[in-house]
Amino acid sequence: MNNNVIDYSKIDIKNNLMFCTVMKNPELCRQFLERVLNISIKEIRYVHSEKNIDIAIKSKSIRLDVYANDDKGTIYNIEMQNASSTEIPKRSRYYSSLIDLDFLHKGQSYRFLPQSIILFICDFDLFPPYNQPIYCFENRCTDNNKLSLNDGTMKAFVNIKGDLGKVSNQLKSLLQYFDTGKVSDEFTATLDNEVNSTRNNKKWRLEYMTLQDALNEKYELGCEKGIEIGRGEGIKIGEQRLSTLVRLLLADERFEEIRCLPENQDKLYEEYRI
Repeated sequence: MNNNVIDYSKIDIKNNLMFCTVMKNPELCRQFLERVLNISIKEIRYVHSEKNIDIAIKSKSIRLDVYANDDKGTIYNIEMQNASSTEIPKRSRYYSSLIDLDFLHKGQSYRFLPQSIILFICDFDLFPPYNQPIYCFENRCTDNNKLSLNDGTMKAFVNIKGDLGKVSNQLKSLLQYFDTGKVSDEFTATLDNEVNSTRNNKKWRLEYMTLQDALNEKYELGCEKGIEIGRGEGIKIGEQRLSTLVRLLLADERFEEIRCLPENQDKLYEEYRI
C-alpha cells in the first residue's frame, strides 16, 4: 500500500465510503433525511451501513449503503450514486422488494409491512432535461393521479446539480455542499467537520487504502485479460464487499491480513461469509 498516492483532502462526502461512514451517525442521518425529504423525524433508532440482504441462494443479493429506521418504524435505504446508469430505477424497485421480504416473517400479515423509502443521492440528473433537485415517486392511479395506492412505498432520486431556485434554504445549502463542498449553514458545517475527522482517522485511512489498492489491482488484472472490470454497478458491489471485509478485519485486529490483501481476499470472503 502506498499512502503517498492518496490525497485525502480531496475525498469528499460524495465518496461512497465517506458517505456511509458519516451517515452511521444517527443524528446526522436524521437531519439529512429531514432536509432531503421535507419531513419531521423524531429519532433514528437504528442505522447500519453496508447492510447485506440475501433472501435465497439463487436470487441476487444486495448490499445497501445506509439502512435506517425511525421511531415510527419507517425504513430508509440511502444510496450514494456517482455513476449514471439506466438500471437505477429498476434497482430501486428490486431494493424495495428485498427489503419487504427481509422484514416480513413467514406467515405474517401484509399489514405489518412498514413504510419504506428508497433514496438515491445522484451526482447527475437521472431524468434530463427536467433538472429538478429531487424526484419523488409513489404508486398512483394512471387514470386519476389524485388516487394513491397507499402501499407505503416511495422512491426518491436527488440530483445535487439540479435547479435550486424553488427549494428550501436548508435543502439548497445541503445540495450545494454535496456538489461543491461549500459550507453555508450549521448543518453543513457539522457534516464538513465529520468528513474532516473521518479523513484523519487512521483506521478509516487504512480501510480506504486497502480498498483502493485492491480495486486498482483487480482493474489492472482485468485489463490484462481484456475484461472490463470496475464500471458502474460492478465497481459499487466490489467496493462495498471489500469495505465490509476490511471493517471486520479491523474489528478483529487482524492487521497483518489486511496488509496481505488482495492475495488472501477470496479466502477471507469465504471465512466471513461475505
